[in-house]
Amino acid sequence: MPARKYRATWDDIGALDCDFIAGWGVLSGYRGQIDTEAEQGPASIFCEHDTERDMLAAFYVWPEPRLKATIGTGEHGPIRSTVRIERTPCRYGGTRPIFVCPGCARRTRRLAVRPSGLLCGKCAGVTYGSQRETKTRRLVRRANVLAARLGMEHFTDTPKRPPYMREATYQKTLAELRAVVDQINIKAARAMSRGIAGLGALARWGV
Repeated sequence: MPARKYRATWDDIGALDCDFIAGWGVLSGYRGQIDTEAEQGPASIFCEHDTERDMLAAFYVWPEPRLKATIGTGEHGPIRSTVRIERTPCRYGGTRPIFVCPGCARRTRRLAVRPSGLLCGKCAGVTYGSQRETKTRRLVRRANVLAARLGMEHFTDTPKRPPYMREATYQKTLAELRAVVDQINIKAARAMSRGIAGLGALARWGV
């Protein structure tokens, strides 16, 4: 079976997180605008929650010109999407809302704002950015996360124990960082053996 092709990442697109918007009352009769702060798609959407049917209606305009061919001669594409909400009981009382994806009817905590409406990540072809990275790029990102814990700007910097960090924690973090760097060095050596192409890979990895 061919690997599933994803068209976007959650970092680039607008999305509605069920727990987050419920926390400030959107799923309790709210009617108004929600800013998405997305690189792709609309900067904001208008939402209206129907308390009687427990449905969330979203209205927005998709700004991408490629939609003109499918919508008509209008400058932009108007989108309307309606999402059903289910409430699951909590252990200590009350309920927790969850979206029901309009595309596949599966329950989901997050919906992507896409040209075809609000959809779960699987229906919309959305994934996390880390899943589209190569193994080496993930190692580099992991090394930089560990380096940041030690107060370093990059994993190639000289480590030094932060004054607030316990010695045992420092040694454990440093050992983990060195193990990851060893793996990066092995892959970097293999890349350099490939000449110019390998140097390009090192630049992409941030090594």
